[in-house]
Amino acid sequence: MATRTEIDSLIFYVLDEPNRQLLLKNGLGGVSPEVRVSALRGLQDLGWIDHHGIADYGESYSLTKEGRRIVAAKPEISGMDRCVFEHIEAIRALHSASNGKRKESLKKLIAKECELGNWDSALLYCHELRDEGDKTRDADSIAFSFFYEGRVDAAQNRWDEALESYLNSIEKFMELGDRKWVCGVNREMGIVYGCKGDHASAMRCFESSLSMAQLISDKDSEIKA
Repeated sequence: MATRTEIDSLIFYVLDEPNRQLLLKNGLGGVSPEVRVSALRGLQDLGWIDHHGIADYGESYSLTKEGRRIVAAKPEISGMDRCVFEHIEAIRALHSASNGKRKESLKKLIAKECELGNWDSALLYCHELRDEGDKTRDADSIAFSFFYEGRVDAAQNRWDEALESYLNSIEKFMELGDRKWVCGVNREMGIVYGCKGDHASAMRCFESSLSMAQLISDKDSEIKA
């Protein structure tokens, strides 16, 4: 079973220094539930702790093999694996971001969580980004959140839900006139239609992606299409 000191040591790696000092100085009552939950979720996503139910300090945690290694070695963040380092930096950036930069930090973290296959966290951050986008009427953030929500659904073979999210995303990107994103979303929709066995719709999406890639002279997207 993990001790409070071990958990605090690990939290240092996912939160910035001021937040860690707050945790150690004031204890449970001095830290907002949002920060506690997201910090512990980060530790779980990194594979450093196991827990049951909703993350909270009131529950019991066990350290994984990697979590025990981190606590014992206390390595420099810069010396960790590149993917782990980037993940930690993305979490820290979100917690230290001002209101003006919070949406960009959320986008980076969502992309990283999807890259690592942390689908639950990615989905939660997508919802948070969409809430931010709705409040500020930021169509780009809303479109981005729908796109990655579609990616989460597709990764879990929820094809109909993925298509709905991608359709919501492409509608917003078309309104914005963002042809590169329209190209990319069409390609993802083609993959989903192919997985559903609707090859005619898949071909239409791939052809749309290809023609858009050629129009904007995006060779990489053209090859993928």
